[in-house]
Amino acid sequence: MQSTQNLLKIHRKLHSLLRVLKLLSEYSYWDETYIKIIVEQDLLWINNNSGLYLMEEYEYDFIVGVIALGMER
Repeated sequence: MQSTQNLLKIHRKLHSLLRVLKLLSEYSYWDETYIKIIVEQDLLWINNNSGLYLMEEYEYDFIVGVIALGMER
């Protein structure tokens, strides 16, 4: 019983670690993301690289995008 509980704890910790590592790898694209969203306002890129992708990849329930005042859509 104790060894099963220990294995479950290890499994949960490894799963959490893998999710963090995956998220960190996504952060490596922040420069491109900034350029595509803020500078170029590339709606096709935004659609392909956010929204459904993030929801499916990270099991999010929803994604919220905010447009700063003065930015064109």
